[in-house]
Amino acid sequence: MASEIPRQIVLANFRPSKSERTKAKRTKPDSREDREGNDEKHLKAIRLCPCCVPGCNVVGVDPHHLKCIPGTRGVALRAPDQYAVPLCRMHHDEVEKIGSRNERSWFSKIGIDPENLADALWRAPRGSGAAYTRIVLAHKQGSK
Repeated sequence: MASEIPRQIVLANFRPSKSERTKAKRTKPDSREDREGNDEKHLKAIRLCPCCVPGCNVVGVDPHHLKCIPGTRGVALRAPDQYAVPLCRMHHDEVEKIGSRNERSWFSKIGIDPENLADALWRAPRGSGAAYTRIVLAHKQGSK
C-alpha cells in the first residue's frame, strides 16, 4: 500500500541527541523552578543560617522541607521552598528518620513552631542572610 506511513527504523543503541534531551527538560511542565513557592535565593540564605534547634550553634546547615503541612507535597515532590527551615546535618537526619507523621511532635518537643519559622523566613527579604539569621535566633530565644 502506497498510502502507508513509512516506519522509522530504530537501532538498539538509539539515544536522543543532547539538544533533544535539553529541549525536553526545558519544556517539562513540572520542573522544580516552575512550582509556586520555590526560590533558590531563599535556599541559599537558609544554608547560611544557624541550626534552628535550641542549644545547637552549627552554622552552614541544610534546608529541611517540612512534611507536616497538608497539601504541600505530592507523589515524588517535596514541599516547596517556602516551607523550609534550617537544620544541621545531625538534626536533619534525626527528623528524617522519625518520619513525616512524627515531625510536628519532634519540633514541638524542642520548642519550635516550624510553620511559624518557615513563614517568617519566607517573608524576609530574599537573599539577606543577616535577616534570616536574626529570625532564626529570635525563634530559638522564644523557645526557651
